[in-house]
Amino acid sequence: MKTNKCFTAVVLTALMATGIQAQNHSVTITTTKAKKVSRMIYGWHYEEIGNIGEGGLYAEMVRNRGFEEANLPGGLVIENGQYKDVPNPGHPNKRVYQIDPLVGWVTTPLSNSPIRITCTDRHPLNDQNPHSMAVNVISNDLGRAAIHNQGYNGMAFKQGVACRLSFYARSEGYEGTVAFRLSDEEGRAVSEAKSFTIGKGQWTKYECELVPTKNIAAGMLTIVPS
Repeated sequence: MKTNKCFTAVVLTALMATGIQAQNHSVTITTTKAKKVSRMIYGWHYEEIGNIGEGGLYAEMVRNRGFEEANLPGGLVIENGQYKDVPNPGHPNKRVYQIDPLVGWVTTPLSNSPIRITCTDRHPLNDQNPHSMAVNVISNDLGRAAIHNQGYNGMAFKQGVACRLSFYARSEGYEGTVAFRLSDEEGRAVSEAKSFTIGKGQWTKYECELVPTKNIAAGMLTIVPS
């Protein structure tokens, strides 16, 4: 068995359904039944709970597509294990939030996969996107090994409705192709795979459409090096 010690980095993977027809909706507002509102209540509040924004209102299907989900919000600083300059930093509700920088991404098989992925800040795409996913293929014998993104609790695919895929990638010694496809929750293909030869050195943008062959309630985007 021959071993490859090389990797491809992929950043800004995006997947959106393109064929869904827009629908016309209307909202009716009446001022004849006005109610008094407390002077203590004003403005509008939106809180991201349970992926109602990303994964809900936002049409993007890939979770953590830019590999920035674990980043601290701008201006927030951690000092001595606590958030700095926030009220009552020692409160249990103010514990430092920690998450895997590659949340949303997984390799299969789950144990001893010949594909290794890490989050890296080497050779960033630009200042706004400093992180990428380094894909290290350590064996030519991949079998059914792959990288998957389950989106936000699974991706919903509709038969015949194309999903537009775009991503940036670069190679550092990787020789071969990288195939993208849609899969069901078991990793079985539900679209034709589209293969790309990744250029060496410079970041390059790649695009294609993936068309589901059946309706899937909780599918995945699958990446297969070869």
